[in-house]
Amino acid sequence: MRLRNYQGLFESFCPPPSKVAKKTELLRQCQTAGWLYYLIDGVVKVYITNYEGNEHIVDLMRGGTLIGMDCVTPVSLSIRIF
Repeated sequence: MRLRNYQGLFESFCPPPSKVAKKTELLRQCQTAGWLYYLIDGVVKVYITNYEGNEHIVDLMRGGTLIGMDCVTPVSLSIRIF
């Protein structure tokens, strides 16, 4: 299923799209945000930070992606997303 097919549905319930500056932190590891982001265009880096402070990229999310699914399933926690 392509999420772009449902972009109009998201926009009918959500605020209008907005631009987010590079390196803006959207979600933080082990914290539930309480909302979803729908990425229309661009790339979002998803990474985890270990106890030594080292970052490990686990995904590069592209347009047509939902970010923050932990607000739907609160038992799973976010990983850090930029």
